[in-house]
Amino acid sequence: MGAFRYDNPFMNIMVRIANLMILSFFWLICCIPVITALPASAAMYHTMVKVVHRQGNGVAKDFFHAFAGSLKKGIPLSLAAAGAGTLLAYALYIGRQMAERSLAGTFYYVFGLGLAFLLIAGILHLIPALATFEGSVGMYLRLAMYFGGKNILKTLLRLLLLVLVALMADFYPIALLILPGVYMDLVSPGMKKMADRFMADNGITPEPDDPQAPEAVQEAPEITMPSIDLDRELSGAAGAAEDNRNE
Repeated sequence: MGAFRYDNPFMNIMVRIANLMILSFFWLICCIPVITALPASAAMYHTMVKVVHRQGNGVAKDFFHAFAGSLKKGIPLSLAAAGAGTLLAYALYIGRQMAERSLAGTFYYVFGLGLAFLLIAGILHLIPALATFEGSVGMYLRLAMYFGGKNILKTLLRLLLLVLVALMADFYPIALLILPGVYMDLVSPGMKKMADRFMADNGITPEPDDPQAPEAVQEAPEITMPSIDLDRELSGAAGAAEDNRNE
């Protein structure tokens, strides 16, 4: 019965769809407190990169392990993002009213829209930063703005896709059972390349998933949260560069 072989292309597609639905469900559940939205998104990104794209197992185990590991830094970042978003939304509401009365108000409103673009882009790129690196809250914010501004065109495409997904979910709410996973499936490869390039450019070596595992089982290591201490790594890279200049 070749149609039911585990490595059949049709079965692989069905498993992929099932994983996207599972991740979407986990993400929705973990986003209910709101302040855990960023940790939940980082966990979904991490599981997508480490399990789904590698055709591995353990989606639930990896997601909740990554989610728990992201809470400490993710909750303050979620609160900061929510606060900034609330203030900006109020400013845009005022700006829209001013734009109807004067040219200065129109400039104010357009400026606010630009800030909204930067804020949403920054929040979106907090996800790979939080899932990949260990560092201070300030370091995550700087990384998010760096990633968001590194390639404006790709950032714009990710935001347009996010708007499209939001519109689809608003029109057909039941699609939320798979849309978050589909969106992350589409954007995570580019985000991972971006993070990998940043590590390569700064001489940061990612730690293996399971450095203690024997070579015989390296093909299926236990999935763990990355533990790259970004502040330490960047400081070390900067120190090495200074020593080379002095020599």
